[in-house]
Amino acid sequence: MREYELVFIVRSDLSDDTIGAVTEKVDRCIEEYKGIRLIRETWGRKKLAYEIEKHTKGIYFFYQFLGDGALVKEMERRLKLDEATLRYMTVKVRDNVDPAARLRAFQDDATEAGNDAPAGASPAHAVDTGAKK
Repeated sequence: MREYELVFIVRSDLSDDTIGAVTEKVDRCIEEYKGIRLIRETWGRKKLAYEIEKHTKGIYFFYQFLGDGALVKEMERRLKLDEATLRYMTVKVRDNVDPAARLRAFQDDATEAGNDAPAGASPAHAVDTGAKK
């Protein structure tokens, strides 16, 4: 397994239900491909560096997860087809990650930072910080 980080931007003029559907698609994709979601953060509405499809603002989301290349390929395919998504970028952080050890280390780090990381978190449901940066 590998560790990845995903950042994607959705249109800011959408309803909360539509935005929730996009994050639901990402979560479902991670779950279907046997991945493990470590972090899901909402960075909030921000001004874009440049106009994308006549939009000047977007809502940013950050995911950190464990998975393989097939998961990333399918997730990017789904984001590309979704009209709500303006941009996305996936970055490989580490190769050959032991999922159990990484999840334990992540939970230890979250506990030290004061976040509530559930013990024995199930795949695709580790931590949802909801943090806005």
